[in-house]
Amino acid sequence: MGRGSRQAAEEAKGGQGLNGLAHWGIRLRNRWRSGGRVKGITRQGKCYLHVQGEIRGRLHVGHHYGIWTMHPTFIHVGEGALIMVDGDAYFYGDNIVRVENGGKLTLGDGTHINLGTHINAVKEISIGKGCLVSMNVHIRDNDGHRMKGAEFSAPVHIGDNVWIGYGATILKGVTIGNGAVIAAGAVVVKDIPAKTAVAGNPAREIRNDAEWSP
Repeated sequence: MGRGSRQAAEEAKGGQGLNGLAHWGIRLRNRWRSGGRVKGITRQGKCYLHVQGEIRGRLHVGHHYGIWTMHPTFIHVGEGALIMVDGDAYFYGDNIVRVENGGKLTLGDGTHINLGTHINAVKEISIGKGCLVSMNVHIRDNDGHRMKGAEFSAPVHIGDNVWIGYGATILKGVTIGNGAVIAAGAVVVKDIPAKTAVAGNPAREIRNDAEWSP
């Protein structure tokens, strides 16, 4: 970390300096970092951080099949918000991750999230262990804008070993069971049982005995 970045971090912490990633209260505006490791985040390529809450665990950003990714990942963690990684989780690059004030994002061990995928948590999103999330997937627990008479946000829970295909969309209030398969382009608006494959808009069951391997 350069002198300017360290000084900004110390100022944001009231002169206390960095106290480990799990306790960052740092506001880093318009700063990008490339390569290296920062207290639990391993980065390859560019990564813009705006962390007012906490990040816990080992988060690997910018990993794309072992080479550097040219597109940056943007991570925003609002006040009182948390990203919790249970082990090691991987963002390949060109991702936008927003955990709004008071929200929570949980990522399981060995979960890989491919290029261009966006995640937005207002309340809670959890993604289990060993999941593979393809390119250009959108996962959000909120509508983005408020509609009269409609619930704005509801938690999203994705189980272990779930495969989410290219361009799929996972919307608020959804629970996806362990081992499920979400086809490319599917729009998931209701719960998906374990080991169930779904496709279409809205997503519908195409088989109930799905088995897959990385």
